[in-house]
Amino acid sequence: MKVVVTGASQGIGEAVARAFASRSNMQLVLVARNLENLERVAESCREEGAAATCIECDVTRDVEVERMAQRVLEDGGAPDIV
Repeated sequence: MKVVVTGASQGIGEAVARAFASRSNMQLVLVARNLENLERVAESCREEGAAATCIECDVTRDVEVERMAQRVLEDGGAPDIV
């Protein structure tokens, strides 16, 4: 299952990413502005067995959201959950 989690570098987004990571066969796409924190969360998710990709993106900027969406689609198609 492919899941895109925005705001995944901290708080509720991080908690959501970690919750999905504990399920089997998860492909997580973690999105946030802070790439350093995002990589930390991704590593934790990988330790749980999930595949995790990081995309640095400010969701208040249309151009960045379009770029992020294109990367998500290019990497295995549309997500099951956003």
